[in-house]
Amino acid sequence: MDQVQDTATSVAGWKLVLFFERDHNEGLMLTVESAPGTLRPIILEPSGIFDRWQALDAASGERWSFLLQIVCACESRYPLGAGFGRCLFVRGENDFEVHEDFHPDLLAHLPRKIDLLGTRQGCPMTAVPLSKLSNAQNIPCSMTFQTSLVVFEHQLYIAKGPTESDSIDDIFSEVRNLSSLPKHRSIIEPPLALVTVSSEDDRLLGYLLKYYPNGNVRDYAISSRSQLSIEMLCKWSAQIAGVLGHLLYKCGFSYVDIKPDNFLVDEDQNLVLADFSNEGCTNWIAPPELYHGYELNMSTDGKEWSYTSTEPANTSSMPRLLSIPTHWPPEAGDKAMVYSVGRSLWMIWETIPADKFTMAGFHATGDFDPSRTVFTESTDLVPQAMKDMVLRCVHADPKARPTLAEVESLFGKGP
Repeated sequence: MDQVQDTATSVAGWKLVLFFERDHNEGLMLTVESAPGTLRPIILEPSGIFDRWQALDAASGERWSFLLQIVCACESRYPLGAGFGRCLFVRGENDFEVHEDFHPDLLAHLPRKIDLLGTRQGCPMTAVPLSKLSNAQNIPCSMTFQTSLVVFEHQLYIAKGPTESDSIDDIFSEVRNLSSLPKHRSIIEPPLALVTVSSEDDRLLGYLLKYYPNGNVRDYAISSRSQLSIEMLCKWSAQIAGVLGHLLYKCGFSYVDIKPDNFLVDEDQNLVLADFSNEGCTNWIAPPELYHGYELNMSTDGKEWSYTSTEPANTSSMPRLLSIPTHWPPEAGDKAMVYSVGRSLWMIWETIPADKFTMAGFHATGDFDPSRTVFTESTDLVPQAMKDMVLRCVHADPKARPTLAEVESLFGKGP
């Protein structure tokens, strides 16, 4: 696999972040940042253009320069990027031929509402055709391949949906999860509408979620660093632990994808938990009992439990997403979630940007080690008792960690 990453290289307004060769000689996948925080795919299809790229010298930087020309052509043709659910494709023999389209195998695997929800009535029954949506202007906003900032009936929404068939089940699980949970002030509202391929084709491309202009708490903390108060950090910390405890004990729902990116900041600077696809916990924030694959031993009455440690994890081959085993009791899930809460609070307080973490998760960037939780001068004003709580949260021994309720209680009292 030929892969390059260089987040400093930009062409006009778009930035080429990385590229890699697709399997089975299917061309290249490029990742570009079309607006601050917004990542979009470009697929270079097998063609004369791809052959020209392959013939270039990788070591000299010729390949990278050639890809910059492709990015420039894409931005010129589609300044707002591809429409929701679609990708930009590039092919041609001599000139760059750029067009937007769905991934070839996506449409054939899309569900219909009856497939997704059955006869359930808890989710909105409103469906809007894709033609009713338009791309928003390039507003700085954290977006992945699966999410787009769109305009529908003169209002901004987040449109979310798969771009490839292998992510369909994970993406649409959010609709099922949110439609089955009771409303809560710290949980994002269920989808406001479902998005269909067209007015005649009721296959589902995705759904619309409420747009939060303040973005996620990681980006908000970084941009507002000089204005963050200890009272604000306490409020956020209590809200994070509180909503996770509510989900675990009141709803029987183990939310595992705990990270600053998934907590949105509302107009009153309260946090709202989002992303209920709940695919798993990223390995750089997961507790050691998950990435080391600990075995959980329970007594016959289920009241006593302990761990059996296994071999240290091989982080180079470890899955990027890890989940809490379904047979673990809530108390064990609580301790696992508390670890991820501690890591999240540390990242928020230290205002650590996302680019400090690589896709692999445990590889340091410069002298920064993302697998360690260490406070720096950035948090000199944070009371030691607050730091001590976070360090207890990330204790290697799960039983030495506090519970979600204890974390919420401490921070709920304020500094």
